[in-house]
Amino acid sequence: MTSTLQLRTRNESETEKLGRVLGENLAGPVVVGVVGQLGAGKTVLARGVAAGLGIDPAAVCSPSFVYLVDYDEGRQRFVHADLYRLADVPADHAERVYESIGLLEAVAAPAVTLVEWWDCYAGPQPERLVRIEVACESGDSRSIRLEFRGVGMEEAARAAGSLMADTTRIVQKYGGTSVGTPERIHEVARRVKRYYDQGHHIAVVASAMSGETNRLLALAGKVSPQPHARELDSLVSTGEQVSCALLAMALNDLGVPAISLLGHQVQIQTDSSFGRARIRSIDCSRIEQAFEDRCVAVVAGFQGVDDDQNITTLGRGGSDTTAVALAAALEADVCEILTDVTGVFTTDPRVCPDARQLDKISYDEMLELASLGAKVLQIRSVECAKRYQVRVHVRSSFDDSEGTWVVPEDETMEEILVSGVAFERDQAKVTIEGVPDSPGLAASIFVPLSEAGIIIDMIVQNVSAGGRTDVTFTVAQNDLDATRKICEQIQGKIGARGVNAKSKVAKVSVVGLGMRNHAGVAARMFEVLARESINIQMITTSEIKISVVVDTEQVDPAVRALHSTFLGPEAQAIEPGATS
Repeated sequence: MTSTLQLRTRNESETEKLGRVLGENLAGPVVVGVVGQLGAGKTVLARGVAAGLGIDPAAVCSPSFVYLVDYDEGRQRFVHADLYRLADVPADHAERVYESIGLLEAVAAPAVTLVEWWDCYAGPQPERLVRIEVACESGDSRSIRLEFRGVGMEEAARAAGSLMADTTRIVQKYGGTSVGTPERIHEVARRVKRYYDQGHHIAVVASAMSGETNRLLALAGKVSPQPHARELDSLVSTGEQVSCALLAMALNDLGVPAISLLGHQVQIQTDSSFGRARIRSIDCSRIEQAFEDRCVAVVAGFQGVDDDQNITTLGRGGSDTTAVALAAALEADVCEILTDVTGVFTTDPRVCPDARQLDKISYDEMLELASLGAKVLQIRSVECAKRYQVRVHVRSSFDDSEGTWVVPEDETMEEILVSGVAFERDQAKVTIEGVPDSPGLAASIFVPLSEAGIIIDMIVQNVSAGGRTDVTFTVAQNDLDATRKICEQIQGKIGARGVNAKSKVAKVSVVGLGMRNHAGVAARMFEVLARESINIQMITTSEIKISVVVDTEQVDPAVRALHSTFLGPEAQAIEPGATS
């Protein structure tokens, strides 16, 4: 009888724990043959097996020569052998070595016999064998394959499989509405408890209670017209401190051990860009210790600490980034983003009632949608998820329904022409007219805007006529006054003819991996907008996106028409390679 298991341990402690479970559930005669390269963790497994048999694991050493030690002090006899030096040794010579160290007797004895470098063994095969292949992955994580041969091995196999199932790692992030009231915090605590009771290791990232960050910003404005950036970060970060402590209290009251941890306690290390800091590294030791102690770690989202121990914040939606970065650092099985929506929709249901929830979406599509105005995930969190291949599950904290998975691209995703229609209101369009068409003029325009912290979105430069050209770009509506002022200064310096600004414009986009192989999407999009009498003011494209700028009042009809055309029940297919 043979059964196999493919498991993965994330650190040395989990590898030793697997050995301990085997030791607790194996009875001799049985051989545990361990295969793996130097440093793979074979001796760590041996120490775990010894501990499971009631033997001091510290007594088990890591030899570098042919070796056999017999331990009798446990609940049953344990034999530990190492055959490292027998690699490439002729079989007849190896058998003499086996006899000299007593290995053949040990393999047949009523004991638990663990043999490192089992692939070097060429003697008679035991009737009952657990063959373990250990392979190094990143860091301390190990890929482990167990093969159980012989009768009476079912309990050990079940225990090993159950241990790995029980150590699934989950990072959950709860948004402001999810923890917005004491009642909601209790609901979240009950939800976390269900996962905890199933044996999962859980790290929870909590946002500030709904409206709290805005309240703190308003409070700062009443005290100082221009709050110092460092002090503002110290102030607004307290919102997450409150919600984390309250959630940890609620969990402890339910009998779930929990500890709240702030950014500096976890050591979420960031740069010093107050208000928009970027994460550089995360020290997971406090969270790993919590997992070891069967404790839920409740981590404050949105915040970190720089090299000078100053509190920093990650910008609006930064708790999403905290959660995904933690999931990457912890090598979690999933990062759940729990919010007040049930998932990612093909467009905003408030604009288009026919919008439907997606089962899954690729990182690239989600990146485009997030950058184009979809508010469900912060764009930096999606960038992090893609870089570290973190599986993200966007779902509601108000029910248990399945949400939308943000995952690596697969072949089936390209079969869908358009995945979503996104839009972003509150945009403004600025045109610098009559710009001299000479090298370096673009830098003269956009460097001063960048230094002023103004984010430029779409950029279009007209074809030069008479040695001059027009440069048009979009910015957020809130940045229009500052942009106009800077551009008027630039105009005089570069000899442009004038600056024209227009507010109340918006960006509407279609996104989908299927566009890579379909050339007719742009043509159909423009036909639909023309039919709706919607004037296109600017156009930009990428491999999987087409964006247009329209007047704000035309956003809703544009979104509904495009959604109906590409994603509605009567949407017509475009053949691959079709032309416009």
